[in-house]
Amino acid sequence: MDCGGFAGLCVRVEIPEQLIEVIAARAAELVQHEIVGRIGSRELLNVAEAADYLRCAPQRIYELRSSGRLPQTREGGRAIIRRRDLDALIAGAARVV
Repeated sequence: MDCGGFAGLCVRVEIPEQLIEVIAARAAELVQHEIVGRIGSRELLNVAEAADYLRCAPQRIYELRSSGRLPQTREGGRAIIRRRDLDALIAGAARVV
């Protein structure tokens, strides 16, 4: 085991898979809370907000709309995305895994 030059001091820590899953779930919860704090409880989002909600680039939102995975809803010439459509997309992706 390479200790990275710390005067021969090496520490190996094994973390149970279940603990890693708990940490990951909590991290996701914190990220979601941060995003909801920025977006609020609005049902209609613009492309930038939808991208923030999914933690992706705005271009990904346009791709999802073009492929039909998200509805192509418009208001006054601008693209809008319903939060429930994003949630359904996420739920569908979770079932596939």
